[in-house]
Amino acid sequence: MPLVLLGSVASTSLWCLFGAAVGALVRNMVAAIIVAFVWVMYVEWALVSFVPDVGRWTPTGVAKAASGWTRDALSSGPFPAGDLLPVWAGALVMIAYAVIAAVAARLISVRRDVTWKKAGASRPPPHVGARKVGGL
Repeated sequence: MPLVLLGSVASTSLWCLFGAAVGALVRNMVAAIIVAFVWVMYVEWALVSFVPDVGRWTPTGVAKAASGWTRDALSSGPFPAGDLLPVWAGALVMIAYAVIAAVAARLISVRRDVTWKKAGASRPPPHVGARKVGGL
């Protein structure tokens, strides 16, 4: 039981990082929410419905695996439930998804930042993003 709780907390934390990265990648907040909703509710469901083995590699599938699930119990009806990855593999794949999304968001955010491009610099100065505290 404690490992399931730990896996659930870790999985939720990685979903938060992944969601923040998607929000940084998609400039429009409403579009980011719609993209995330459509992906989780429709695209992943369609993938798992038609190709059950793909479900273990989707973000939802690896999050379930990292949380300690062994089978996708929610796939019911005419579509068979697929086996999920082991806990350690689900956690590693979810970490990889979150890190890749965060790195992509960081790189794209820096490229979109126009404040340092006006000065003609080829890359941002080291103080970009730093704040002055108390006039220092």
